[in-house]
Amino acid sequence: MIGSERPGGPGVAGGLRLVVALVVGLCGAWWVGPAAAGLIGDVEAVTLRVGERAVIGGVTGPCGRLPNRAALRGAVTRTGSIGFGAEGLRKARGCGGPTPAIEVLFTAERPGTETLRVLGRKIGVRVTP
Repeated sequence: MIGSERPGGPGVAGGLRLVVALVVGLCGAWWVGPAAAGLIGDVEAVTLRVGERAVIGGVTGPCGRLPNRAALRGAVTRTGSIGFGAEGLRKARGCGGPTPAIEVLFTAERPGTETLRVLGRKIGVRVTP
């Protein structure tokens, strides 16, 4: 006998505890995954140094589902580039609350200032050397 096992296996109670632990663990991993990135908000302006990156918003898919990452296209701007980052949650009035989203990232590449239009919003960008 190993530990406190009885002949014939751990028994129903032990097996049930294992199943409950797995279900809670898997559900927790699913829920914590998107939430680990936090709630993705909007910014009106950002100031960065060349080489820095910041989250400037989030793109959502249909309520309750992430957008198709393969369909997302970044863009090059006068002062940097726009790409996509981690999964998170975003408040969506049309969905009645938080819904899965993907971060929209701006990477500063050249000094200057500009106003970007991202997801229908204007965002002021200032990049310093």
